[in-house]
Amino acid sequence: MAKTILFAWELGSGLGYVAHLRRLAARLQREGIRIVAVLKNIHAARWLDGPDLDIMQAPLWPVTFMSDAECARLSTATFADTLAGFGLADERALRALLDAWDRLFSLIEPDLVIAEHAPAATLAARGRLPLALVGTGFTLPPPRWSGSRACIGRTPRCGGKRTCSTSSTRRSDGSRRARSIGCPNSSPRTSGR
Repeated sequence: MAKTILFAWELGSGLGYVAHLRRLAARLQREGIRIVAVLKNIHAARWLDGPDLDIMQAPLWPVTFMSDAECARLSTATFADTLAGFGLADERALRALLDAWDRLFSLIEPDLVIAEHAPAATLAARGRLPLALVGTGFTLPPPRWSGSRACIGRTPRCGGKRTCSTSSTRRSDGSRRARSIGCPNSSPRTSGR
């Protein structure tokens, strides 16, 4: 019997998510693997053409039903803030999402779940099904990243082979102030101020 892989995509817009899944699906289908794509936007499925590709609608997050004004008020300071605003902080909404994924997993019986920007599917599959995550540094930060440690106004100390990225902001007096972003395991030095 052929193996079944479920591709999950829940959040984000654009075709970048589908492009990742498309490349994987093409390779896996050549090996005789059945692909079931559970997508946020089933209209994007036209980019996932394949003879054995099944398409299903992913469970909808509460943010789907928010007005543009409500969405504009959501905090996007961190990925966790974004997810909380999208509905992860609402216990009933989260339970509904997880229950929907449980039903999909029972119906499809995948041998592997590949999740691209699909936090609820990931949570529902974790510890229950083999799970592979694909994505960018935004949706999958490095495992040892200390997310909330912004080294504002300080010089970060990053060990290992990881690098720090920096940006600067303009102060009201026109001068620039550097800040570090994404400094894994950073231990900020004091700036002497």
